[in-house]
Amino acid sequence: MKPKEQADQMVNEYRMILTNENTECGNEILCTMIAIKCALVAVKAIIKANPHLWIQRTVNYVGVSRTYDEEVLNKEYWREVKKEIENYEQ
Repeated sequence: MKPKEQADQMVNEYRMILTNENTECGNEILCTMIAIKCALVAVKAIIKANPHLWIQRTVNYVGVSRTYDEEVLNKEYWREVKKEIENYEQ
């Protein structure tokens, strides 16, 4: 999933929770503002707690297939998600 899609999904999920709950947040604009803040809190926690992600890659060299683990900077992906969420505030 691309960072923009992840940001949209997170904000929309929080917005739906706020909209569907029995709260004083009936105003959609207010729900959206709160959803953005919640999504930012979640992304900051993800960045802090999970700086790296290990993935497996398979590479073919002249008909020989090799699989190896590669450390990917998961933090960079979530920073992009954070930027996309921050764009909602502008």
